[in-house]
Amino acid sequence: DRQPVVRISFPEATLFAEWLTDQEILAGAIPASHVYRLPTEEEWLAMASGGLQHPYPWGQEWPPAQGNFADKSAQLLFQHWFVIESYDDSFPVTAPVEQSGLNAQGLHGMAGNAWELTTGQALGNFKSWKGGGWQDYEPGKLRMSFSYGSDGWKRDLCGGFRLVLAPR
Repeated sequence: DRQPVVRISFPEATLFAEWLTDQEILAGAIPASHVYRLPTEEEWLAMASGGLQHPYPWGQEWPPAQGNFADKSAQLLFQHWFVIESYDDSFPVTAPVEQSGLNAQGLHGMAGNAWELTTGQALGNFKSWKGGGWQDYEPGKLRMSFSYGSDGWKRDLCGGFRLVLAPR
């Protein structure tokens, strides 16, 4: 129940955000003036960095001190994979959200665990996947600046999403 949602496409995540908005407005949990939606790439970068200037959501150092990436635990399951040799997060695939690493703002899973969908400045248009996933081991792909521009229709084992609550 605490695992991130994966194998979801941009259109599916967008529809879920619309459904959740309707449910939360009906329940009186959010005002009708607000919506849940996917973050823009710029919003995602602001969340991931916590306002700090460093290459990774967790800071400057490599290998990471925390998070969920291709590691020794994953290599036990996927023996021919490349991994971060000196790292072991104890999860061969996705980790519970609360155990997927914290960034400077205290947000879980901003790097590793699941790639996250972002929308362009024209809200509702796919922009990129951000943050890396549980199968990633390369420092460059885990940098906040890296954008995986693959198809937004893709439903991948490590592709998920995060929502923001914003004014309409």
